[in-house]
Amino acid sequence: MSSTNLTKFVALPTELVDLVSSHTADNDLLALCRTNRRVYAVCLRWIYRKVLLPNACTTVSFFKAVISNKLAASYVLDLSMQFFLDGIFKAFSHLLRVGMSNLTRLYELSIMTPDLLGLVYDMHFPHLRECVVPLTESTTAFLRLHPKLANLVVSDHLSRGLELPTSLTTPRTVLPNLTTFMGPHTVAPWLLPGSPTTLASITYHCLTPNPYLPVLATLANSVPALRTLISTVPRWDPNLPAAIAGHLPTLSGIKIRHSRILHPDDESDLPSFLLSLDDMIRTLHDLTAMHITSTPQRPPEDRSSEFDHVRRWGDISPEFNVCLFPTGTKWVRLPTYNIWFPTESAGAVDWFIKEVLRSTSLPPAYIAALEELCGKDRITKLRRIVLTLALDALQ
Repeated sequence: MSSTNLTKFVALPTELVDLVSSHTADNDLLALCRTNRRVYAVCLRWIYRKVLLPNACTTVSFFKAVISNKLAASYVLDLSMQFFLDGIFKAFSHLLRVGMSNLTRLYELSIMTPDLLGLVYDMHFPHLRECVVPLTESTTAFLRLHPKLANLVVSDHLSRGLELPTSLTTPRTVLPNLTTFMGPHTVAPWLLPGSPTTLASITYHCLTPNPYLPVLATLANSVPALRTLISTVPRWDPNLPAAIAGHLPTLSGIKIRHSRILHPDDESDLPSFLLSLDDMIRTLHDLTAMHITSTPQRPPEDRSSEFDHVRRWGDISPEFNVCLFPTGTKWVRLPTYNIWFPTESAGAVDWFIKEVLRSTSLPPAYIAALEELCGKDRITKLRRIVLTLALDALQ
């Protein structure tokens, strides 16, 4: 920025300086801070609003700054610490605790490692509403200090193997404002009861029979507001859909995810699992969307079976209108024609057009929809080409 433009910028009203600063890169904000006190105060708010600390060195510099400058500390709303400590020094612990005590307006906090949570587990942040914490011995104590949390993620990928409460007789941690929860199945039974949770994402790590039953029973008895359930499972268990329907009949959204990275050979149950969804959809009268996903995605070997599934499920439930398959193909019901249409998958639309044009059993609404989307003359020509190719293949 030239000196002339900088002079003009400094002369702008505070509201405009604030608006420009909110869309300015960090390096430019640091330069603007050096212009004058008024611009410094405005830019400082955006520099410290959201802070990511990827290592201990950056953390030390940050906490020294918020200890010496309480104005900067008051601007910190979102803090994320994502690193391991190779041993905790007393000086670092003291610096971190003093600096954290100055973050009086902290709204969102992300702590990824147990050692860092152990340094601040007994500190209270009155405005904290969103939190990511590791699963460790300190988790319960920290959560009990923050009953106003609305969104919570409990991560156990760095601290598995700890002996933590899993039964319903364990003293519970009540979060009366919690609306969104993500975490392992060992945590949900002692954390969700008493919370108005509308979205719960539960990860099941063990391969024991029916590990989801204790969690679903807890949700059914104590979380009446739940509308969306996400289940990350180690295998395609055909018993899971019936268990979900039996315990949570008012769900409107379901996501079931399977990790093929952790369990690469466990795909044989997928066909029977998809068939088991029929009864679940028949029971869940409010269900509008369902995602059945796999990591990594499966190749689109047979889109015809997906097409058959979504049409059958649509006939079962008139409310059901969105379905995502492990191939990455997302099927949506077009309300004007009441037909199913594929999106978000390479080649899916081309396949769909060919499938509709050569079919003799699909309702006429499918042709009508294609004619509106692509033009009647073009669809007529395409249909003639497709039928000709089909006849040639039979000869």
